Amino acid sequence: MAQVTTAAPVDVAPDGPGIGVFVRLKLRILRNGFQGKPGRVVALVFSLFFGVLLAAGGFALFASMGAIPEEYGYGIVALLGSFLVIGWIVMPVAMFGVDETLDPARFALLPIPKRRLMAGLLASAFLGVPAIATLIATAGLVVAGFVKGGPVAGVAAAVGVVLGVGTCVVGSRAVTSGFAAALRSRRSRDLALIGITLSLTLIGPMISLSTSAMAQGDAESVKNGMRIIGYSPLAAPFTAWYDLATGSALLGLAKLAGTAIVLALLARWWSNSLESAMVGAASGGAQARKDTGLPLRVLGRAPQGVFGAIVAAEMRGWWRDPRRRATLLSMLAASLAMPIGMSAGQTTLALGVTVVWIGVFLALAAGNQFGFGGSAYAFHLMIGVPGRLELRARSTALALLAVPALTVVVPVLGILIGKPAQIVGALGSGYAAFGVAIAIMSVLSVRAPYALPDSSNPFAMNSGGGCMKGVISLGSMFVTLVLASPMAVGSWLLGDSLWSVLLLPVGIAYGVGAAVLGARVGGDMLQRRGPEVLAAVTPGR
Repeated sequence: MAQVTTAAPVDVAPDGPGIGVFVRLKLRILRNGFQGKPGRVVALVFSLFFGVLLAAGGFALFASMGAIPEEYGYGIVALLGSFLVIGWIVMPVAMFGVDETLDPARFALLPIPKRRLMAGLLASAFLGVPAIATLIATAGLVVAGFVKGGPVAGVAAAVGVVLGVGTCVVGSRAVTSGFAAALRSRRSRDLALIGITLSLTLIGPMISLSTSAMAQGDAESVKNGMRIIGYSPLAAPFTAWYDLATGSALLGLAKLAGTAIVLALLARWWSNSLESAMVGAASGGAQARKDTGLPLRVLGRAPQGVFGAIVAAEMRGWWRDPRRRATLLSMLAASLAMPIGMSAGQTTLALGVTVVWIGVFLALAAGNQFGFGGSAYAFHLMIGVPGRLELRARSTALALLAVPALTVVVPVLGILIGKPAQIVGALGSGYAAFGVAIAIMSVLSVRAPYALPDSSNPFAMNSGGGCMKGVISLGSMFVTLVLASPMAVGSWLLGDSLWSVLLLPVGIAYGVGAAVLGARVGGDMLQRRGPEVLAAVTPGR
């Protein structure tokens, strides 16, 4: 009689997989993602280069705080710590996105406890270049603590660094997950857009107002202002060791305890938004319904021809796609924060010089024009849409949204900073900068396209995608500023004179000409590289 053999039981943890499983899973996905993807390898090299540079420079800067007098060092640490936390929270929403190599939605149907899932996702988040660079840079405070206050201050600095970096990472995840849930809901998208935009917009003006107020006071006011910043949850973990080094042990311990409470609240928020995101991903969205949407309300009639169809489809995408709504949010935040911040700072620059930055920011959304649609671009290739027409239509759709915003923002900025005579000329500078930026981004989106992850989070980026997006954004900003500099110089030279009005027609012609030239150059490249672009923007390829 044959014997029946049974397989040995698998030793599975009753509480789900351990943290090491998530870490190994992310490393495996990263390794597989770089195979046969030279673009991602280049992005990783750039990311490592800048990460090492910033980590080394930050470590040296923070370590030098131990040799700087307390009245100066404390304020520098408070400001740098605040900017660091704000950058971690704002930049993923505003520009670069958050790495979602391990998309939480993929674990929605697996029997993994939420606490274990959060621990694994958090551990995998610390494997990125930004988190490691931030940890190395702020570790310089441990050296400063030992130099200035001995072992007690050094240990407090180490605890503060861990809490501070944890606040950065957890806060970034909580904000992007919470906003992602809001932006996926059609009914709440308007409130979400308003709330997020106002939150991002108020950061710059608050800093400008504080700096302006302190600059007009004496040294004592400056030190008091830095003290106040040091008490905030943004800077408290990085300045607590200063209090222990100067004899205020209770204050330092209170800062560390307060930071721990803030970190726990952020983790709680992340937990709630994570559960909502997973439930939404598993259950699916609402049933689609017929909707004329934004394109027909703006265009006024049904589109005619391939050009009009692409324009309408792109505008509908900006209105209905969560990822595009997130990018639209960034455009709105940039265009609103600039005039309020500049009016608070009372800049002495010509209005046209400042407006160049606004035009550049409004065009950054075109940096990955084909990534939003992903494999949908295959239909355009199948029916043979010419490359030039494709880019002209996409640029037109973005211009129909961005140019009205620019037209509203520039006069508001001119009135707020007391330079109404420069508004007409500044509009020309803004239109020129926007056209130049659109031209550059049209070419770059064909030469360096990248896929967006199939994630329910509109701020999610593939590993290396955030770096690629950052390189494209920074490169386009630099080149645009160089090419738009003649308009900025003209605004600076003409100032309030009547001749500055001539900058408006010149700027319109300059911007339109640059956009048309960019569509021609990029369109010819797209005609040759269409299949390569499709392969690059298709998720999972």
